Order: sequence, then C-alpha cells, then structure tokens
Amino acid sequence: MSVSDDLDAGAIKLLRWSSRLIAVLTVLVFLLNFVALTPPSPYVVLWWIALGSWFVLGIGWFTLVVQMRSFRVPRLKSVLWLFPGLLVSIIVLSLFRIPFIFAYHVNRGAMNEVAREVISGERNAADVDWIGIYPVHANGGRREFSFSVRGTDPILATHCTYTSKSDFVFFTYHYTYVPNFGGRPKPDFEPIGDGWYAERSECE
Repeated sequence: MSVSDDLDAGAIKLLRWSSRLIAVLTVLVFLLNFVALTPPSPYVVLWWIALGSWFVLGIGWFTLVVQMRSFRVPRLKSVLWLFPGLLVSIIVLSLFRIPFIFAYHVNRGAMNEVAREVISGERNAADVDWIGIYPVHANGGRREFSFSVRGTDPILATHCTYTSKSDFVFFTYHYTYVPNFGGRPKPDFEPIGDGWYAERSECE
C-alpha cells in the first residue's frame, strides 16, 4: 500500500467520523431550536445560540459534502440529508408554531392547576417560579391570572422597552379588548383554549 493510499484511507475515515459528528450536532441543535420556540415568543438566548449553530453547522456540512466528492466517498445519504432536512423541518414547524402548540398542550394541566390555586387564594402568585416546563414570573387576582416566561424578553434583540413580551393570561370572564394606555404597546391576545390567552406584544 502506497503513502497516498494511506492518506486517502485516513482522510476517508476522518470524513466518516466528521459526518457522524455533524449528524449528532444537527439533531442536538434541532432539539435546542425546538425548545427555544416553545413559549409564545422564543427564549432569546437559546434562539440566538440555535441560529449561530445552524450557520456553523451549515459551513461544516457544505465542506463535508465537497470533500466527500473530492475523495469519491460513497454518499452517506442519511447523514448528508439530515442537516438540510432538519433545517427545513424547524423552519416549517416555526411557521406553523408547532413547538408552541405542543408545549401548551403538554403544560395545560399544570397551568390550569396553578391558575385555580392563585385565583382561589390557596397560593401566592409571587411564590410561583415554575409552571410545568416554563420558568415564570406570575401575577394573579380574584378574576384573572397571568405569567410571563422568563428568558423571552427581546430587549437584547430589539429596541423594545416593554418587558413582558411572552405572556400567558387566564381570565375567569369573557375577555374583550380594551386599548392600552401610557404609551405601552398594544397587547395581542390570542385565545388558545380553557380560558387562556397567549400575549405577544409588539413595540409601536
């Protein structure tokens, strides 16, 4: 076996291990991105980490494809298609808000229980730090209960100064929109079932 054959064998082995590494990292980034999209508005830090990771992985994936063609390595279809496949999947899932809908249905029981306890006076809203899978800041009264998901405030990403961008609000009565005041942005309450609304406020 010649030196060039040894080099080719080593390069091919490296490419195969690199392809497996990119496949594993792609799955992890996909899951991270999915988690980042579970509140009404994304977790800011996780969102930016996921975006940066997709970009870096894209460079690695493209380099891997080029090198595999150069060394004429048999294509590992499951590996080569995993990156673009999961990237397109998370884009489609985010457009249809599937991570948020999924997380809400998983979390709905815990949300209903805490809302009932706070409204009935059995529990102080200030003592609520987690509701199901969400780390929260909670507020409550006799007829309504709300909580914002910690880590979703987009001040770092925008020029907004309104700090509660990703809220869940529960009303015991039929909610009708009342215009906001004091220069604060108008809340966009989206009914999501069981008396719950998802609030995604926008800066004006």
